[in-house]
Amino acid sequence: MDLISKQILIEEDWTQLWLWNIQDKKRHLKRQKKGIKKLIYTLFKVMGKIIPKFKGRIVKGIIELDRKEDYANHMISLEGKEISLVLQEWKNDRSDRQNRYYFGVPIKLISEHTGYSDDEVHELLKSLFLKRQVEIKVKDGMERHTIVGSTSSLNTSQFEEYLAKVRQWASEELNVYVPDPNEADYD
Repeated sequence: MDLISKQILIEEDWTQLWLWNIQDKKRHLKRQKKGIKKLIYTLFKVMGKIIPKFKGRIVKGIIELDRKEDYANHMISLEGKEISLVLQEWKNDRSDRQNRYYFGVPIKLISEHTGYSDDEVHELLKSLFLKRQVEIKVKDGMERHTIVGSTSSLNTSQFEEYLAKVRQWASEELNVYVPDPNEADYD
């Protein structure tokens, strides 16, 4: 066997070894991913603070879940314990796209117009549109306090209502036009 043939044979061996390593790494990542899922469920179990939500639908009186395997794993973590089950209509949390639009368009435009930082504008808008009054019973009667809500607690439709108020306020009070999401490039 000449030197060139030996080199080709060695290169073929390296290629096969390289391909085997890639396949082995894929298998390892799959095992690792399953391990991470188990770790997450263990954390749910240990911490007791994070409670997963499972989305599905009711069809002819039967619950059909989207993530059956995750649900089954979570049920295993609750084996032998008393549980509570709440069924309610699914409400989507604020979307990433809405979030990018909010911080990329209204916040930026108002920040540039007023000279305040993005964080200051965000806090200002929350105080304008997400505040509410609460009454607390104290020994001498009742006290009234103002609480400012969080945008992260809004679902998609509530957040869109919030954005509409922000756009209207910017237009009327600051004379700043804030384009709708479909009129702006913010991704």
